[in-house]
Amino acid sequence: MQFGTFGSDDIRAWTLASDTGYSLTTMPLRPRFSIKADVSSGDNPGSHTLGTFNPIYPIGNYFGVLADTGPGPVNFIDVHPRIQTQLGHGVSVSTDLVVQWRENLNDGVYAVPGFLLVPADGSRARFVGYRPGAEVRWQIDRHAYLQADYGIFYAGQFLKEASPGRNINYLELWAGYKF
Repeated sequence: MQFGTFGSDDIRAWTLASDTGYSLTTMPLRPRFSIKADVSSGDNPGSHTLGTFNPIYPIGNYFGVLADTGPGPVNFIDVHPRIQTQLGHGVSVSTDLVVQWRENLNDGVYAVPGFLLVPADGSRARFVGYRPGAEVRWQIDRHAYLQADYGIFYAGQFLKEASPGRNINYLELWAGYKF
């Protein structure tokens, strides 16, 4: 919950997040099935209450591999099922699907850092879009890893009405070393 005042306006914003899963550690590939379900408030510019939740320091990858360039954790409802398997030798593969809607139809879609990506522009469509994705990660040792992510974001009715509404292909390659 976020509440208070900003100038002469009240602040009344909120979010709710869930990440629930189960790992089958005795089965081959040790699959983990999980689902995230989240909702975060949006704003009604016609009111004197600021309703857009400010995540302050959002974690982009929480919303999948396309998070850095796609819809983020403000004014949204999402469902995010995921399956992860362990192939051995430090290699894991996961597939997921993120389906996203606008929580408040008077507010637009925001990027992960919190800036407005696509304004509402009078659209009454709730569905923002969906993104199937896959991730392959090789944990080389306890310090180093290589990772590849791929996803396709399919624009929903809202993005088609309020923007060019194009689909986005996304490929990301990571190399990391933790001390």
